[in-house]
Amino acid sequence: MDFYSHQENARRRSRGLLVRFLFANVLLIALLTACLTLLPSLAGYLRDANSRDPTVEPVAIAKELLPFALQVDLCVFGAVLIAAAIRFYFLSSTGGAVAEALGGTLVPQDTDDHLERRYLNVVEEMAIAANVTVPQVYILADEPGINAFASGPTPEKSAVAVTRGALERLTRDELQGVVAHEFSHILHGDVRLNIRIASYIYGLAVLYAIGRFFFESQSNHRKSRSAGFVIVLGLVFLLVGFLGRLVSVLMSAAISRQREFLADATAVQLTRNPDGIAGALKKIGGFSQGSQIHNSKADSMSHFFLAKSDKRSLFNRVFATHPPLGDRISRLDPSFKGDYPESSSIPLQNGDEQYVTSMLQGSGATPAQTTPAASRPAHFRNEAWLPPTQLHPQFVGPGCAESAVLALLLSQDETTRKKQSRAIEQCLPLDEVERKEALFAPLSLNQRLSVMMMAMPSMQAEGKSFRTTFSRTVMQMVSADGQVSLLEFLIGTLVQFSARERDPSFKLRGNSSQDTLKSAVPHLENVLSVCASFASDDRDTCRLLVGQTAAFLREPCVFKPSARNDISFFILSLEKLRSLSPKARARIMQSFEVMVHSDGEVTELELALMRTFSMLLRTALPHSLQA
Repeated sequence: MDFYSHQENARRRSRGLLVRFLFANVLLIALLTACLTLLPSLAGYLRDANSRDPTVEPVAIAKELLPFALQVDLCVFGAVLIAAAIRFYFLSSTGGAVAEALGGTLVPQDTDDHLERRYLNVVEEMAIAANVTVPQVYILADEPGINAFASGPTPEKSAVAVTRGALERLTRDELQGVVAHEFSHILHGDVRLNIRIASYIYGLAVLYAIGRFFFESQSNHRKSRSAGFVIVLGLVFLLVGFLGRLVSVLMSAAISRQREFLADATAVQLTRNPDGIAGALKKIGGFSQGSQIHNSKADSMSHFFLAKSDKRSLFNRVFATHPPLGDRISRLDPSFKGDYPESSSIPLQNGDEQYVTSMLQGSGATPAQTTPAASRPAHFRNEAWLPPTQLHPQFVGPGCAESAVLALLLSQDETTRKKQSRAIEQCLPLDEVERKEALFAPLSLNQRLSVMMMAMPSMQAEGKSFRTTFSRTVMQMVSADGQVSLLEFLIGTLVQFSARERDPSFKLRGNSSQDTLKSAVPHLENVLSVCASFASDDRDTCRLLVGQTAAFLREPCVFKPSARNDISFFILSLEKLRSLSPKARARIMQSFEVMVHSDGEVTELELALMRTFSMLLRTALPHSLQA
């Protein structure tokens, strides 16, 4: 399957639909402005028909109306933008808030439910495959249908949720495909796009609400002199508000359909197994419950979900937020002829294969020696970066994550270690941190970075005051010896980002295509200098690397030796680069790729650095660096 071409086609079509969506709404608001401007003039024209001066020119009348039209514009756009901003602020808090609004409950890390444990491990695997931090994991426990969704304003504050029906009816490979599909929505910014679209639609709904208020307030006072005018005014608001919602729903549904094709293709890319997501979609088509969600708020959030069962009517097809199941499956499995499995033939799962695999990892045996092929976990992208499963309870879960992160930072130098120990004792028990240090010692650099990524959700679940204290402790440990190693730099940066309440780069208006590399040269120079300083200890080599990269980007940049010692300024630079257009950020990642390939090999250290930049810039890791 050529999923790369599917990805590009979906991106191109959704961009065109988004432009049309915004243009249509601007036209509707302009129509409302024209109506509100002309209505008072028309009423005055009819009232003064016998007494008006016939010599008054239409141009003079238009000049008199212009100030009023501008005032109307200001009021209408202001009402829409204020309502959209309020909705945006609510939706952009955390992914968990959306999941809980739909009836989701957080899956505990120490769960003894085999299906939930399998689900947690699959989410961790797909986070490593996608090279993003592990999201919060939710389950819709009262939903027997097969469905899932992702929510959250940023990859660092996202959530993934599946129904109980998905856990009970999908095999491990199929569940992996479903979770990978949801990670695609996080990777490609679909959730952020959905939040913006939902906010715009909510803003337009205010026009409908205003019209309804005008209409109902005067419906009982029809004999008053102004009642007729107010009722007409209310009808205008009702009509434009209704048309705005209609156009918005149509366009957003079309955008969502294109993004589903993109997510299906990316699921194959992450799992390296087209049968996983295809098998899940086939079961949805044949299962008696389908993908049905019973929660009353599900209809307004339908574009967030994995699938929506096919309905035959033209009306439902036009407003559908998902492509037909058959079309999606055919792209994944060209041999599919529309034969869905019978509902009675879909067996219940028990999740036991997950425990078999965990025990094998501890015994040294291979899954192929003991585990049936049907239950064996499939290989996935970047699998080599995943820490051993038996270590996961040591860094995932409440009270575990922080001590694990500090254990990664402990120095072997006695003087430095004493300073770090004093900082640790102000926050956590020192003996617990030292115990985990020994456990993590055999891990590679990229496995240690994965430990940090998998620990982040547990750290973010802590209160704001504790996150602030912990962040300060991490920075004290990083600066204890006056030098910053790569792992210290990466962990310090990720902790600083995870401690934030909101992402300053996530705005209602979206990233501006005018924010080019030229506007951020000082920040680009800083980030390139950090990358070069970790790639080589020789300053001349660093200058050469930055010069080559700057030539590739066609921007003037010079090497700054002190850049790696100032994590705070580095974070400010990343914030600026995050606000650039997606094309500009992709270009930056290409320049990093040129830098690490300059000597013909990619070291473990360079790979870890590239993984972190990819996460922080929210740009795909180059294919040449995937494991």
